[in-house]
Amino acid sequence: MKNKYDITGASRPRWNKNKVLGKENRAVLIKNSMLNVFRVAFRKSNPYPRFTASVSTKAQEIEAINKNMELTKNKIADIRNKNGELSIKDTRNLHIYNKHLLKMKKMKAKRENNFVRFEKIKRIFAKPYEAEQSISNVLESVNAKLNENVNENKDITKQVTNELEKSLGEQVTNELNNANLTPVGEDMPNIENEAYEPIVPPINEEKVEAPTNVPPVKEEKVEAPTNVHPVKDEKEEVQNAIAKINQLVEKAEKVDGLEAKVNELTNSLAERDKLIEKLQQEKDNAIKEMQAKENDWRIQIESVRKQLDEITAKFDKLDNEKKNVEQELANANLRNKELEERNNNLIQNNHYLTERYDKLNTFYESVAPVLNRTK
Repeated sequence: MKNKYDITGASRPRWNKNKVLGKENRAVLIKNSMLNVFRVAFRKSNPYPRFTASVSTKAQEIEAINKNMELTKNKIADIRNKNGELSIKDTRNLHIYNKHLLKMKKMKAKRENNFVRFEKIKRIFAKPYEAEQSISNVLESVNAKLNENVNENKDITKQVTNELEKSLGEQVTNELNNANLTPVGEDMPNIENEAYEPIVPPINEEKVEAPTNVPPVKEEKVEAPTNVHPVKDEKEEVQNAIAKINQLVEKAEKVDGLEAKVNELTNSLAERDKLIEKLQQEKDNAIKEMQAKENDWRIQIESVRKQLDEITAKFDKLDNEKKNVEQELANANLRNKELEERNNNLIQNNHYLTERYDKLNTFYESVAPVLNRTK
């Protein structure tokens, strides 16, 4: 036998939902409460601290940034020191604080003296072959400049030597032409032969017999010739030779002065060679420094890549947690809808039961006097 109060069957009457008491008010309250929850979770507010004061110098700006970073780090530590699982709001705030810390670090780096823009480093060292190419280009440019300097120094030395040779050659030729020198064997007497080589007549060892039939010799006076040039004395010739020798000595001294100039020029060329060697050493040192810097940059790039990998792994974890939280929210919404449906059904059943109860009461009140009479 069916229960009188069964309201789950097909014969249950359809009630107008709009006329159910408290239905609209309750739905509006639930809707508003859910909207408030989502507003709190996804509001566009700035929970991390900001500094808005106008700062004049870089040092004051860096101090303000350091204070701001300390505040954010303290807030992150407070959130991480909480017991139990973190809420959605806390995870969101952690993400925002970490972003803010990165922003503050960039701002601080821009205000420091040894600032290198990250974009330039990224352009050069984004990939390893690009980094090697850029460093090789730098080395090629340095080598080209050093080679240009060496070639310029060589050209200068060649020009100076050529000019000096020309000037020295012209001076020597002019002085020799002006001297009117004569060869030694023509006009200059051979003093050594005259002084140290006496003329010795040949000696005949045979005995010469005096002639018998010789006529007597007449004594005649011999007169000196009138058209004969006077013979120069040996002293005058020696004096002339000494004067010529002195002239040659003076010219030799002048040539020695030119040799001194040539020696100075050779010394200057030696100094230039030393400078070229120094430049070559500097070039080698620059190449070594560039190689050391290249190795340092590679090490830094590897460390930055490791940090980026760690950060990407952390963000992947956060994305997974976010997906899980979204799934939990979706499940909670479904449960909420189910509970709303159950609540509506219970309200309808309650309303139906109250009406039946009222009908029974009215029926009982109508039947009660009859029953009392029968008694």
